[in-house]
Amino acid sequence: MSDMQFEYLPNEILIECFRYLSALQIFQSFDRHNYRFNQLIRSIKLHLDFENIPQKLICDTFSTTVLPDQEIKNRIDSIHLSNENISYPIQWFLSIFSFNQFVHLRSLTLTKLKKKNLKDLKTMLPSMTELFSFRMINCDYQTEEILCTLPLSQLRTLIIPKLPRNLKLMDKASSITNLTISFRDFDDLSLIFNSISKLKYLKIENIQRFYSSIETKNIYSINNYATYLNKLIITKFRAGVDDLFILLKQTPNLRSLTINALFNRYRINADEWEDLINSSLSYLSVFKFNFEWEVVYRDENEISDKLKQFQSDFWCKQHHWYTEYILSTYRASIYTIPYAFDSYSLKLKTNRYSIQIMNNNVITFDNVEDLTVDPGAITEEYQYRFSYVTSLTFQYAIACNYSDHFLRMEDMKHLKIIVNLSHVKHLSLTMLHNLGKLEPVLTEILK
Repeated sequence: MSDMQFEYLPNEILIECFRYLSALQIFQSFDRHNYRFNQLIRSIKLHLDFENIPQKLICDTFSTTVLPDQEIKNRIDSIHLSNENISYPIQWFLSIFSFNQFVHLRSLTLTKLKKKNLKDLKTMLPSMTELFSFRMINCDYQTEEILCTLPLSQLRTLIIPKLPRNLKLMDKASSITNLTISFRDFDDLSLIFNSISKLKYLKIENIQRFYSSIETKNIYSINNYATYLNKLIITKFRAGVDDLFILLKQTPNLRSLTINALFNRYRINADEWEDLINSSLSYLSVFKFNFEWEVVYRDENEISDKLKQFQSDFWCKQHHWYTEYILSTYRASIYTIPYAFDSYSLKLKTNRYSIQIMNNNVITFDNVEDLTVDPGAITEEYQYRFSYVTSLTFQYAIACNYSDHFLRMEDMKHLKIIVNLSHVKHLSLTMLHNLGKLEPVLTEILK
């Protein structure tokens, strides 16, 4: 059977392939290839993205020869501009084009906004009547100024670094169904549920208890149920178990929950979780978690017995939520497997306890891309395997004897078994000394 050439594929398959390419990539590769391709690429919806185009000449050529065509502009329904692309930053695009020229633009993503971009954006954003989705990525400020100019009432998807100080702004965002925020005070969550009552998807990068916006006693009496919410992701939760339970009791139709929590009080009780799930989360089918507690001066056997309760029939047979747990000198943690989060810390003096029927080191940590390693944790025991790490950090524990755990050449043999170093792009050294001795070690890692 001979291979079919790309140009002979039916239009339906070609269009599906083009969905994975930006408009610039499509026109650079297929424009003027033949009459059929010329017609096809001018009849589909296009996504404009300059972020991963390293050559400025390519961006300039597209912007001056292809993009001025109004028919092409009419096909663009999604734009991503980024100041991380030094070849074609946001202001360069705004100096040539206005968003109003893209009459069918429904999705706009801005990465690493700068203050100099605000003037043009505040002029353009209010008139974007077709906008359905707005994303601000890696932007640490100016959120409120941008939100004030956005047509919030028509948005369905919103990704922002943080909510505005004036939460009344969010009353205009009642139509939003997908919300992602990078940071939020726990006390504001009930207000979010009240303002954005149709939320179906909520992702919070970092949430803590500050006791700031509302008195604590009032928080516990608020019942703003997020009845439409079916997926909740919290990548860093820093509060108490009671706080989390209050939040989850307001999400009765939740079907998917992913949470990474460091609780501020020692309280390990699987029965509490079972009661909560049975009474308030009856639709929950996907549950991915990592729970951590401080356990200084506590009996290890007692902690282990409590963590084993998360491996009962309720968890394993009824729901198929399989877990394993870690015990160390200072902390205990339990997580569903495979481990759901992209960062992990391999600490000194830790023991890993796997459930018998799911003991599979190969797949457990395949989601981890950002790994922090205490050099003293590199041993011959090989309890771990990290296959897809792109960022590797070496960091000593604060209380340790550096000479006992210095990163040595002989550790490299063990490290290469624990970590697949071929994917590592970023290497960091924290709290290390005598960098001269580390030179051969680093050379070996970066080979």
